[in-house]
Amino acid sequence: MKKIATLAASAVLATALILPASAAGNPIGVTVDGNVLHFSAGTPYSENGTTFVPFRAIFEKLGLQVSWDSKTKKVTGKKNGLSIELTVGSRTAKVNGVLKNLTLAPAVRGNTVYVPLRFISQTAGADVNWNADTSTVEIQTSEAKELAKNEIRALLDQMNKSLNEEDVAGYIALLDPDTVDDELKQSLQDYLDTYDTSFSIASIEFGYISGSEATVYTVEQSKRIGGDYAPDSEDSYEYSLVKKDGVWKINSVDMYAQTVLPPDLSQTVTVPSNEESAIKSVFEQNFKDINEKNLDGILSAIVLPEDSEELQDMKDFYQDYLNNYFIKSTLEKQQIIYYSKNKAAVYLESSTLEKEDSKTITIKTQSIQTLTKSSDGKWLIDEAYTISAEPTEE
Repeated sequence: MKKIATLAASAVLATALILPASAAGNPIGVTVDGNVLHFSAGTPYSENGTTFVPFRAIFEKLGLQVSWDSKTKKVTGKKNGLSIELTVGSRTAKVNGVLKNLTLAPAVRGNTVYVPLRFISQTAGADVNWNADTSTVEIQTSEAKELAKNEIRALLDQMNKSLNEEDVAGYIALLDPDTVDDELKQSLQDYLDTYDTSFSIASIEFGYISGSEATVYTVEQSKRIGGDYAPDSEDSYEYSLVKKDGVWKINSVDMYAQTVLPPDLSQTVTVPSNEESAIKSVFEQNFKDINEKNLDGILSAIVLPEDSEELQDMKDFYQDYLNNYFIKSTLEKQQIIYYSKNKAAVYLESSTLEKEDSKTITIKTQSIQTLTKSSDGKWLIDEAYTISAEPTEE
C-alpha cells in the first residue's frame, strides 16, 4: 500500500525517488494532478536513484514563487508560510529555516539548475508516486488531493443514497463501466427485492490517492427495516476507485471484516405456538446430536450445499472438530427474533467446552441463526452469524 507522506516526516522528505534499474534508460515523464509537466529548460534525469528536474517549472507548478541568486547559487521557493532553500552543490536544504539533509545535491547541467523532485514535491505537501509502466513520476498536490477526497465522499454518499432508495440504475451509474454486466445488475436487483436495509457510512479513511486512482477504507452500518431477515451489522470495506473522463467511479469493493450487532431482545415476535415449538426443537435436537457426536443427525438439521465437494468439506470439518476439539456444548438461551411463513431467525446463547493443545477452554457464544422451511415442512438451519465468542481457560 502506498502511503501519504507528511511534512513532518523529515526522513521521508529527504528520500530520493527510487527508480527501478529497468527505467534507467527510458525518458522520465512527470505529471502533476494528472497533467503532463513540460520542461522547456531541460530534460529530467536520474542519478543514483534520485530524479532531478529543472527547478523553475516544478516550483511554479506547485504554486511556489521562485527566485534564483546567481552569486550564492541559491534557489528559493515560497508560498503560504512555506520557504524552501536549496544551494547548488550542497546536500543541505532549509525548510522554514530548518536544516534538511538531501540524498544528492542540486546540480547545474547545460546552464540549468536541477533539483531533487521528490524532496521539493513532498516538502510542498504533495504526494509522489513512480509509475513503472510509463516511466512517469506522478505528483498530486494537497489541493487536488482534498478535492479528490471531497469528490469521493460525495460518491460514497450517493452510493448509499441509491441503495436506500433501491435505485439500481443510480447505483450502477456510480460503478466503473468495465466492471458492470447483466449478472451484477440482476444480483443487485434480487438483493434489493429480498431485503429492506438502511445503509450509512460511519467513517472514511483514505489510503492511496493519485490523479486517477484511489483506495478508500470505510466502516459502514446496515440496519434491517423490513423484508427477509438479515442481521444488523457494522462492516469494514476497501474500495478501489478510478477516475474516468474526470469523474470518480467505483472499480471494486471488498468487505474484509464484519461485526454482527446484537438484536433488540425486547421486541416481541408473534409466532404460532406449533411453529415456535418446531423451531426451538431444531436447536434442542441439534445440540443433543452435537454432544452425542452424531454427524448424520447434525447434517440432517442443516441446509446442505448442492456441490458434492462442498458437502464433503463440511462433513470433514465437523468430523475433525468433533474428534479432536469438542468436549461438550450447552444451549443456554434461544429466542425467536424473526418469523415468516418460510423463514425464521433465532438468537442463541451457548457454552462450549473444547480442547486446545493441553488446555481446556470454555467458549461463551452469542449468535443468530436463520432457518428455512423445506418443501416437506421441516425447519432447517440455513445461516449462522456470530455476535461474540469469548474463550476462558479452565
